[in-house]
Order: sequence, then C-alpha cells, then structure tokens
Amino acid sequence: MQASPLLLALVITLLSAPSAEGFASPSSSQSAVSASRPTSSRLDAYGYASSPVVTDILRTSVGLVLARKISRSGLRKGSLSKDGAAAAFAVASLSLGTSWRNGLTLLTFYWTSSRLTRVGSKRKRTLEEGVSEGGNRGAGQVLACSAIGVACALARRAVVGRDTALLTAAATSPSPHAAIGDALTLAYVGFFACCAGDTWASEIGVLSRSRPRSVLRPWRSVPPGTNGGVSLLGLVASAAGGLVVGLVHALLVP
Repeated sequence: MQASPLLLALVITLLSAPSAEGFASPSSSQSAVSASRPTSSRLDAYGYASSPVVTDILRTSVGLVLARKISRSGLRKGSLSKDGAAAAFAVASLSLGTSWRNGLTLLTFYWTSSRLTRVGSKRKRTLEEGVSEGGNRGAGQVLACSAIGVACALARRAVVGRDTALLTAAATSPSPHAAIGDALTLAYVGFFACCAGDTWASEIGVLSRSRPRSVLRPWRSVPPGTNGGVSLLGLVASAAGGLVVGLVHALLVP
C-alpha cells in the first residue's frame, strides 16, 4: 500500500521544519530573516497572504512527485539500480523539502551527471572494464554523492529556518545561528559543486585525446581511465561542473 503524496509531504515538512524559525531564538532569527526577506514576499500573485506551512507542503508535494518521476526514469533507463532509485527518491525528496533552491541544485547535479555518463559511452567501454551505457548506480554511489549535502540542508533548516540569502550579510549584527546557517548553506553548495566537478572530470576527462598525467607523479603519463590520471580536458570539465552547480544555487536565491 502506498501513502499519498500529500501525507508524505506533511511528514517531511514537519520533520525538516519544526517551526518557521527552527531552534533559533525568536528575536535573533526574526531580525536576520526580516532583513533578508521583505514582508511582501509572503503575498501571493493575487495579493493574499499565504501560509508558510501551506507553501512548504505544496513544495514538498511537488518535490515528491518530481523525485518519484526522476528515480523511476533512472531505473527504467538503467542509470540507477533498484536500491539506487530508492536512495535517489529519498535524497531528492528531502532536499526539495528544505527549499526549491536546494532541490534544484541537487537535481542539476544528478541530471548533468546522468547525461554525461552517456557521452562517448562506446569509447569508454574500450577504455574501462565494466562501463555500461547507462552508468548503473547503486544506493552507495547515490548516497556518497548526496547524503552529506542533504544532511547540511536539513540541519540548516532545523537550526535557522527557511532558506534565505546569507544571513550574516543581511543582518547588521548577525546572531550565532545566522553564522551556523550560512556555514551550512555554503557547505551544501560546496559539497555538490565538488561532486559535480569530480563527476564531470571523470566522464569527460576520460575522452581526452591526450594521455593523462598521474596526479602523484605529474612527469609520468598513464593510460586513459586510470585512477589518479589528470588531463587538461578533465580539469576544465571539473571547473565547469563546480561553476554550474554554484551558479544554479546562487541564481535561485529566495
């Protein structure tokens, strides 16, 4: 028996946000959040005040639908195994439950990684053993590239509250909670930027026409696909991956 998306959304919303301000003191969190978000942002397109809790439930409901669609698509196309699809559903749902920005940042990393896995798959098969065209990923691989980041997003939501611009930059006298919240925000985007850089470098760098160099012994060349091999193409791809994830997170600031 499957639970309804709305019920799951309510559970995730309550778990990820015990209150609008988290565990921060009302005075400190209210001043920091009010400095970074105008009161008018609480009004909808028709000028009516919208409940933050209702907004959270609606966003989480949409997140559950998106996470289910993406995980099933990955399973059907072979980019995810069964346990990998289950893990992808869990981390995508939780990330979207914290904010649109966090969820779309994670989905950007997942979508680009899945597409790049298929780039040059025929040549990759000749270079690396066990490389499949779909790049089948299990739960361990999914969680290794998402669990820490999602944990930072959940912790930030619990300590500070709803996603905002950097609180220490908006408040004249930032509270300790604001500093912790900003650190967790930067840790989230930094984590997925590093994951994207590593994945992009692996998936694109292996296609370099020039032989890579050993990261430990730069004067030695190694065969393409060797662990620790670095090429100029891979370095450029790594920088591009981190830049794309960082830009998505920055441009979607609430």
